[in-house]
Amino acid sequence: MPKAATKPTLTQIGTVEIRRLRVYPLPGGELSDKDTAQVEPGHYPLMRQDDGSVFWVMTARKNNHVVETQNLAHISPGMFSLGQQDRAVGKPFQLCSKVFDAEEFAEYAVECAMDEDGPLRFTLTA
Repeated sequence: MPKAATKPTLTQIGTVEIRRLRVYPLPGGELSDKDTAQVEPGHYPLMRQDDGSVFWVMTARKNNHVVETQNLAHISPGMFSLGQQDRAVGKPFQLCSKVFDAEEFAEYAVECAMDEDGPLRFTLTA
C-alpha cells in the first residue's frame, strides 16, 4: 500500500517588517491589473519549511489598478510600484511571498539589512 504524502512542517523563525505599502503579484497571475495585491506596512510571520526554504505570510487586499498595466513599474523580483490610481479593494486575504531557498534568503536578508531605509527588515528568532 502506498504511503500517504506528508505535509511539510512549517516553523516560524521570526518576522519580516514591511516598512511601506507594497504591491505583489498574485500567485500564478500574469502581470496585469487583475494580478496584483497591496500589502500594508506591518510585521508578518517568517516561515521555514522542512527543506530549509523560507517565505513570509502577509495580509493583502486586491489591488484595483485602473490604469493600463504598462504603467506598473517593476522594482525587484516579485514587487511592483504603486501608482496614483491604485487602491486596495475587497476583503483581506493571506498571501505568501516568493519562496527562497536557504542560501538565497540569507543573501537577501543581508542585502536588506545593509539598506537602513529599505522596505523590509527581518528579525530571526529561531
